[in-house]
Amino acid sequence: MVSAVALVRLALFLGSPLERQIGVIPDDAFYYLVSAKNFAELGRWTFDGQAAASGFHLLHAYLLAGLFRLAPRIGDAALFTAVDGFATLLYAGAAFFCSRAVGRDFGTPGLLGVVLAFSAPIALQQQTFMVESCLVIFFSSALLEQISAARGEPAPARGELALAFALGLLGNLSRSDFGPFAAACAIVLGLWGRRRAAALAASATLGAALGIAILMLHTQAFSGTWIQSSARTKSRWSALLGYDLRGYVRVLVDLVAARDLRWLRVLSLPLLVLAAGLFGAWRSHRAHRLQLGALPLALACGLAIAFYALFYGRTSAGVPPWYLAHALAPAAYLMAAVTGQIQRRGLGPAAAVVAAAAALGVSASLTPIWPHQPVMIAAGRYLASHPELEPVAAWNAGMMSFYARRPVTNLDGLINDDIYAYASSDRLLDYLCRRRIQYLLDFSEMLDDPYLRTRGGYADGRLVGALHEQLDLSRGDPTLRWTDTDMKLYQLDSRACAPE
Repeated sequence: MVSAVALVRLALFLGSPLERQIGVIPDDAFYYLVSAKNFAELGRWTFDGQAAASGFHLLHAYLLAGLFRLAPRIGDAALFTAVDGFATLLYAGAAFFCSRAVGRDFGTPGLLGVVLAFSAPIALQQQTFMVESCLVIFFSSALLEQISAARGEPAPARGELALAFALGLLGNLSRSDFGPFAAACAIVLGLWGRRRAAALAASATLGAALGIAILMLHTQAFSGTWIQSSARTKSRWSALLGYDLRGYVRVLVDLVAARDLRWLRVLSLPLLVLAAGLFGAWRSHRAHRLQLGALPLALACGLAIAFYALFYGRTSAGVPPWYLAHALAPAAYLMAAVTGQIQRRGLGPAAAVVAAAAALGVSASLTPIWPHQPVMIAAGRYLASHPELEPVAAWNAGMMSFYARRPVTNLDGLINDDIYAYASSDRLLDYLCRRRIQYLLDFSEMLDDPYLRTRGGYADGRLVGALHEQLDLSRGDPTLRWTDTDMKLYQLDSRACAPE
């Protein structure tokens, strides 16, 4: 069922106009696309053709670079179809692996939990985010299935250990904090005496550790440092805001009760099914029929989710929705553990509710998350039609650069390794002068918000005072504004860079 839901959603998404598609694709996806295209053409990782870039996860980036190497002139529509089509295959495969594990441990009622998890709006959106999330979901689901299948006491065969190691490695190359899920399984299952399953989880943990080492070596080779500048940048942003546990908790809540949707349409349906499962578990417990054979793996899934919630509390600058990827497979297993307790006579109504939730989830998942982003495409196209405006820079540079078809220097430091040293010492203006940047194009919020100025390295007012507004691309249209501010073109006063 999940495969059918994902295919329907993919068809609806690809058939939508670009202005609607772009509302559910993060700007970060275009950091990947532009950098991968540059790597395919230049042989080095850079976003603007000059500064080194290490702020990406390796497997997704290299797959995109391979696509651009094979099809250097691929059109935008074909690119979206190829990337999202592959992501949909991964997503369907992940649901298949989760279903195998759940069917083995909880029977047919447990499958309702998998459908609930994978058809939630925030989960379905992963297939068209065009970032690394579907790779993470696929490898974590495959690992979950392998661990679930490890029964009995015999030590796992070398082939099984090698497969677990490969899943851990590929998972970590997909996203560098993949390892805690495998580690949680190794710890809990080892303490529970499930030696076979624990050995596989431990092998996956070792694979994830190798993935970290490969990432560090890759970063050193291309940017001259061991730690990605993007990681240091995000850590600095979060340190300015302080620890906030609610960031990842909000993402988890969206899995069962999305905050931005009307309660009676979507939100109550998953909770209604889960409540039926909890009621069934209570009745089974009273009748001494509650089965706890899958409890160790369920606890491991819970521990992994708890770790990510605590870990991402330190990234209080923002937890984007694609960070759900780590939690989706373990959350699906936990939801299946609940729906697996639904009594037989309640299965029919529960299945009907799940089907309704899936249908509504498809509709809700296509609702724009970032409705202002069409103006970012307009900004890129404006640059494409005005080549005299150069060099140009932006904090939110992904879509602009992609649609400008020419370099736009990134200023937030997520895909520009040169920025961290300047931003952390409040010298961003010096960087602009060194790169001879003449124009800035972004939302005025980047200049108005004191926190954004502090984290960006221009809190002293020198940069803001040296900018002269040239054009307002939003023109006050409320649908093209971000935090009630307009997309504007600024020119940097050349006197700001004159030697004293």
